[in-house]
Amino acid sequence: MPHRIHKELKDNINSLLIFENTFNKHLKIRIMKKLVVVALIALLGVNLSTVQAQRPQPKPTEEIVEANMKALGEKMTLDKDESAVVEAALTEFHDEIKKLKSSGQRPDRSKMENVMKTRNEKVQKVLSSEDYKTFLAVMEATKPKGRRR
Repeated sequence: MPHRIHKELKDNINSLLIFENTFNKHLKIRIMKKLVVVALIALLGVNLSTVQAQRPQPKPTEEIVEANMKALGEKMTLDKDESAVVEAALTEFHDEIKKLKSSGQRPDRSKMENVMKTRNEKVQKVLSSEDYKTFLAVMEATKPKGRRR
């Protein structure tokens, strides 16, 4: 009888060890699945932050206006008063455009056109017709061309 109890005890211990091994395998698999999910989430987060970091920040209005005035100066000569009006109109124009774009949504085309029309009207009042045509050509040439990717 002691031999029989010993054998049953040994069988029970073997069964427990097999159960423990199976349980450990399943536990390891669950842990690995969780680690894979966490790793994927971390990788996705890094990718998103990289994409956001790659977006170019808009240039300050003063820098844009300075570049526009330089381009205009290369094509035509403005006196002090004309230069002041054109610079003020360009500054107001770029500030308004930035406000329209700041929502993150695509700005309403008609509002953008109204802002441009207002700028053009202010400039047209102080420039000759030939200078105004040159102004429009320079503004077209210096305008950003769509989205840069």
